[in-house]
Amino acid sequence: MARKNYRRWRLLAGTFLTLVAIAMITAFQFKSEPPLKSVVLPHSDNVFRTKFNYKGDQVLTTSRDQTVRLWNLSGKRLASFKEGIDWAIGADFSPQGDRVVTKSKSTRIWNTSGQLLAELKGGKGVVYDAHFNPKGDRIITASSGKSVQIWDTSGHLLTELKEPPGKVLRVTPKPKSDISTSKMAHLEASSSKLLSKLQGEPNQVLRANFNPNGDRIVTASGDGVIRIWDTSGKLLTELKGLQRGIMHTKADFSPDGKLVVATAGMDVARVWDTSGKLLAELKHPLLSYKEPRVMHSAYFNPQSDRLVTASADHTARIWDMAGNQLVELKGHKDVVYQARFSPQGDRIVTASADKTARIWDTAGNLLIELKGHKDKVGDAAFSPDGNLVITGSADRTARIWDVSTIKP
Repeated sequence: MARKNYRRWRLLAGTFLTLVAIAMITAFQFKSEPPLKSVVLPHSDNVFRTKFNYKGDQVLTTSRDQTVRLWNLSGKRLASFKEGIDWAIGADFSPQGDRVVTKSKSTRIWNTSGQLLAELKGGKGVVYDAHFNPKGDRIITASSGKSVQIWDTSGHLLTELKEPPGKVLRVTPKPKSDISTSKMAHLEASSSKLLSKLQGEPNQVLRANFNPNGDRIVTASGDGVIRIWDTSGKLLTELKGLQRGIMHTKADFSPDGKLVVATAGMDVARVWDTSGKLLAELKHPLLSYKEPRVMHSAYFNPQSDRLVTASADHTARIWDMAGNQLVELKGHKDVVYQARFSPQGDRIVTASADKTARIWDTAGNLLIELKGHKDKVGDAAFSPDGNLVITGSADRTARIWDVSTIKP
């Protein structure tokens, strides 16, 4: 009996020591991992757009609280751009980082102290898209005023691009469902003089942007046609195949300027070369009739030889330029709204309705899950050096995360 009790005691003691050892190892591993830092940037409503400047030391946030705000990386608010902004659609830095353009019912240019420098007048209706050119001396906008326009810095009209029947679409999805559609794309300059205007029959233009060299323009229209122009207003190419009448149509040049990718809020992204040749159609598989395969975003990697798409099927996917799926990023529990490559092209950040953002390597391995938001995460992007990520959420905050230690 004594020997049996001794054996039982030894077994219990061994089990206890094993559990203690496992707990100590787990605790050591947890303590050895550096904590992931995040800085909270508060708004009073949904934050749906975020943007780093080219240095990566300041960020812009756009919210449904009718403001665009400028912050440093420690969370100090540096400026709030709200004069004349009834509701904000988005904002962008100049390439030099010293000015900000805001889009709302008009286009305004500010310095980073919050001083209004210019208001671009001459277009009508809601401004859906506004971007500086690479030199920072022009701005292109898409609005509901039935034109595409280019401006100089004193507000004079220089060129008017004549848009065939269709709709010119914006860079970013509309933040409110009651926003009217755009019938014009505008090109504007930081000097406020209208340089050129792309105009035509009543097609709504919601997207307009320059290529990396600043000598070509891409517009996306509700007629399902993507158009490429030169900066004098000459139509060069029409890229066809998207569905007509879709409000979320978007188009972008590749970083090398040789390709264009477009999505229309449906189940497909298309890739063309700038001569108009269709290179690829990218489709996520259909999950069910209750969960249609809506493709929310498509972005190139820095080398222009890969695309990453984000979809309502809860996944992001990496593709080559022939349309072959290379990798599936699987793990989110709800719609994936955004997926973007890091500036180095070795990581991808995804933003999801499951209240998280995630960072992956390009082989599809999950590197880290960014937790902390209390509602849907609709936007996420890396800083220019790849060491930070900014996220925007329906929980009325944006967050800056230190991901410098999160490497493939």
